Amino acid sequence: ARDSALGACSRADGAEASLAEARRALGEEREASAAREAQLAERHEGLQREAEAAVARVEALQAELAAHRSHAEQREAEMEAARAAAAAEIGSLEESTLKR
Repeated sequence: ARDSALGACSRADGAEASLAEARRALGEEREASAAREAQLAERHEGLQREAEAAVARVEALQAELAAHRSHAEQREAEMEAARAAAAAEIGSLEESTLKR
């Protein structure tokens, strides 16, 4: 009976040691998982900032493009007005020349 009790105690000690090792391994895994999660969260935040900066750059470029288009349209209107004025002047000179 004594040997049986000693064997049971030995097995219980072994089970406790195995349980303690499993708990230690689980704790390490949890720490590693938390570190990976923090790393991923940091990376996500970095990517989010990069995406927001890219959107801001695109919006700035779109505004610049719109300003250039507006300026080009204004210049085109000015050129058209100048062409019309020149055509009118030419027409007037031709009339004047024909009357002479």
